[in-house]
Amino acid sequence: MSPRIAFAASKTEEAQSALVALRAAHGDIKPVDADVIVALGGDGLMLQTLHRNMPSDTPIYGMHRGTVGFLLNEFAEDNLPARLAAAQLTIIHPLLMHATDASGTTHRHHAINEVSVFRQTYQAARLRILTLLSGLDVADFTFLLNTVGLTKGNLSSHMDKLEKAGYIDSDKNGIVEGKDGDDIILNLLIRNSYAREAELVKEYLEKVGIGVEVRSVEDNTWFELKDKLEYDITLTRTTPWGMLMHAGWATGYFDSRRTGQGVLHTVDDEAFLTLCDNILGTTDRTLLTGYAKEVQKYYAENLPGIPLYWKNDITPYNKEITGWYSNPLYGIMNEFTFTGVKPAT
Repeated sequence: MSPRIAFAASKTEEAQSALVALRAAHGDIKPVDADVIVALGGDGLMLQTLHRNMPSDTPIYGMHRGTVGFLLNEFAEDNLPARLAAAQLTIIHPLLMHATDASGTTHRHHAINEVSVFRQTYQAARLRILTLLSGLDVADFTFLLNTVGLTKGNLSSHMDKLEKAGYIDSDKNGIVEGKDGDDIILNLLIRNSYAREAELVKEYLEKVGIGVEVRSVEDNTWFELKDKLEYDITLTRTTPWGMLMHAGWATGYFDSRRTGQGVLHTVDDEAFLTLCDNILGTTDRTLLTGYAKEVQKYYAENLPGIPLYWKNDITPYNKEITGWYSNPLYGIMNEFTFTGVKPAT
């Protein structure tokens, strides 16, 4: 007997299209009457569906029809009942947060993904101080005290913390000082062809109080200095092949065991190297999905590199011909296109 299925979908075009097709094939009932709920979208939609249906204990099966989909299964219209029957049930035990705000009101939230609590008053006070200082040449303690509305003790505490963190530009030259009292100035190493990008990076960093000295060299010198790590920051590019090489997900650029003109090999952290080895050592799709999450988490927490911008490759094609196939490395120029294109009927 086929299960009674309820569907939930995000507002994206591909999720709504999948919703229409699956409802036509399997019907649709209210979640309260369902044996299983199928969520169509990204991780955000999956988390919303989990929260919304938590009291019912109805199983939720997610299929990826959105942007980020680490929590979801691959989408397929066919054999849905069989996929649901074969799915492994995972029971979630979320943390429960009880928090009391300044007015005495108690808030209760389950943390499926996360619950974040910020000390808003302290952050707001320091933000007011920084905003005020950024627009002044000179400001004494009494002026700050009267303007930001803090007590002498609180203002002194906030000023001390900001100064220790390196956020104070005491000489008002636009560049913050480090703990040694000297301006923080980074050495930006670039190839000559990256002059315009370097100008933009320098502009961005100086706007937040970090000085930049650009060192522009020809390609062979950049390769040499890059390998010797004679820089604070540098600029380079990624390619489709670069994102796929080594253990994938750009690991080939950072693994310290790799060599080559296009790689940085700056990460020798054992946790990262082990993760690369684990990826290279399996073809299991479930394990690889988990490792992909770990790679992205590592990048987010340790920032071995920062993507400045992404690009979209737009390839024109003839609509009078069908059978085009595009892969992430070569676009439509591949053997599947060459052997599969034919006139449209």
